[in-house]
Amino acid sequence: LINRKLSIFKNKPFNVQEIKASMEEVKRLLVSYGYYLVDLNLKYSLLNYKVDLFVKVLGSSQHVYTVNDLSDFKTEIKELLRSATITYKRKLSSELIKQLILEFYEKKGFLVPEIVINEKAYLTNINDQTSMVAIDIKPNKRSYLESLEFKGNNIISSERLLSLFYEQSTEQVENNIYDKKYYNEFIKLLKEEYIKLGYVNVFVDVPDIEIMPKSKGVKLIYRVREGVKAFVKKIDIKGVDKKTANQILKQIVTKIDQRFNPIQFKLDLDIALNFLKEEGFYFVSLNNLNSSTLVNYTKDNSLVNIIFDFSVDKKYFVNDVIIVGNTKTRAKLIKREIN
Repeated sequence: LINRKLSIFKNKPFNVQEIKASMEEVKRLLVSYGYYLVDLNLKYSLLNYKVDLFVKVLGSSQHVYTVNDLSDFKTEIKELLRSATITYKRKLSSELIKQLILEFYEKKGFLVPEIVINEKAYLTNINDQTSMVAIDIKPNKRSYLESLEFKGNNIISSERLLSLFYEQSTEQVENNIYDKKYYNEFIKLLKEEYIKLGYVNVFVDVPDIEIMPKSKGVKLIYRVREGVKAFVKKIDIKGVDKKTANQILKQIVTKIDQRFNPIQFKLDLDIALNFLKEEGFYFVSLNNLNSSTLVNYTKDNSLVNIIFDFSVDKKYFVNDVIIVGNTKTRAKLIKREIN
């Protein structure tokens, strides 16, 4: 195959880019035949205006995966194993193959598929080492969510958390099909719900997943430690005059003596900076943006002191408006509309 591809360049002007492109095409073809670890090392030497090409073939063993699967995932599993072989750059062990397939089925909602792997090696008629891996899969039934519980929650009701659980859920979760990835992702959504109410120290543990012995269904439990509620004790604004500072306090949502919401506070940072830019301080910056002095908690995390430390250069004003390209409307009229 390689000789046939390279023979077209014989007695032709030497073009290394075309030759490399042809080698890449050969490599892709070999990969499609199961030579997933193949690499072609091309070298050439120049002598008396003639070029000799040398190709060293690395990783010439062939990998064949046969999948006997009662579901509709046969093609996807073969592609998964092909990609994994290329990624790991080595022959996949039976343990790794089983792990990959289990993870694949888990994402599809199958918790306990039965997997049997048989492997044998032999030489082809051209003496290439071939690894034949036969995989039998019995995915059983999909696992469904039978029970969902929240423990430790007092501020937010279990009914509200249950509603939140399905608000941004995947299609699998909507149909109560097992989806471990979403179960873990929901931890972030649950914490954000508490943080919005000022419970910045809320802790949500990895959910307990219990498989019911008979039905193979799933019982899911989230454990919450709510912590104390944080309130804003003080907001100091440095770097601007008192009038501008008071205007900033009116613009932002975060207020003194109200609960502290870090999610809203991030938006307030943009609100404050944009306000100052609109006031003419175009190159304004926040000196302590990435400093612990911006938001400082008391020891029991119940109170928050906020310090905005702005760096404002001189105020910029529009000197003139120059209008070009107007052939009919007079510049004076356009300026009047702008004003």
